[in-house]
Amino acid sequence: MEPTLQAGQTVLMEAWRRVPQPGDLAVAEHPGRPGFLLIKRVSHQVPGGWILLGDNPTQSSDSRSLGPFPNERLIGRVVCTFL
Repeated sequence: MEPTLQAGQTVLMEAWRRVPQPGDLAVAEHPGRPGFLLIKRVSHQVPGGWILLGDNPTQSSDSRSLGPFPNERLIGRVVCTFL
């Protein structure tokens, strides 16, 4: 998620208490690697889930290669970051 987040940066996440909105930073489980979490920006909803995109498209594994993320893969949203 560079440049928004840097390697080693800590984030505070909350479970979803509302419908994801475009621009939210979502914490989601990788569809092919159970237990591996990703942080991606919510783009929009489509049939089958949510389009999540990285801020650095040339270096990102996101919905462009993984497809939509179903609701059950969305864990929460980033609410705060720490250096």
